[in-house]
Amino acid sequence: MPSAFLTVLFWVAAIAVVVAQWMILGSTGRAWRVAGGPVPLTERIFAYGPALVLLAVLYLSWQAATAPPVMQVEFVPATASTPL
Repeated sequence: MPSAFLTVLFWVAAIAVVVAQWMILGSTGRAWRVAGGPVPLTERIFAYGPALVLLAVLYLSWQAATAPPVMQVEFVPATASTPL
């Protein structure tokens, strides 16, 4: 489990990124409404796709940050003089 400081730092950064993405999507939606007419599917994909990928990256980052430590074992490799 990460320290309290790292947890707060992660969530502050995550909230800042989500708010920024929300503002981008709001601006895009206003531009679509002003332009009138149908919005092509490719424009919708390029607008909402990065937001969905961002959510996935934040989720996976939090999972990696809170994962339990992995036990590492060091071993000495066999030398040439060790009989097989």
